[in-house]
This record gives sequence, structure tokens and C-alpha cells, in this order.
Amino acid sequence: MVLAIFVLLAVAALNIQVAVGLVSQAFAWLPHLLVAIALLLAGGLVAGFVRRSVLIGAVNAGLPSARLLSSGAHAALIVLFAAPALEQVGLGESRRR
Repeated sequence: MVLAIFVLLAVAALNIQVAVGLVSQAFAWLPHLLVAIALLLAGGLVAGFVRRSVLIGAVNAGLPSARLLSSGAHAALIVLFAAPALEQVGLGESRRR
């Protein structure tokens, strides 16, 4: 992060307008990327916990498809957390006309 700040300052010192614009846009996009990564990490943790909980509950209930059920719950939560993460980085935005 410190290196990136120095790169921004060096490009600004060179006074190359195109490069300054690109680096400024990259730094403006960085918080969105960090939020998306945090969402994916949180989703992975929650999905892993739910997967184990569903597997233990299904095995204790004697269901024959316990692994399938726990994998389905895991996949559903990953999708639910990935959707807002993708929207944060600008891949899922809807365009209104």
C-alpha cells in the first residue's frame, strides 16, 4: 500500500495527465475491491460453518443425502455472498435507461 502511494506521488510529480488519471481511478476503485474481498472471505467462513452444521444435523437425523444437502447449502451461501461482491467491483450493475 505504501509503495502504491509512492507510485501515485511519482506519477503526479511527472505531471503526465493520462497516467495521473489512470492511477487516480485505480485508487478510487481500490475500496470497492477491498469490500468485495471482505464479502467473499466472510461468505466463505459462513458457508463453511453452515455446511458443517447442516451435515451434522442431517447425519444425526438419518438422512441418506446428508452430503448433498450440506453441499447445496454451501453453494447457495457462496452465490448469495458472491453476488454483492461482484456488484461492488462493478460486474453486476444493471444499466437503467
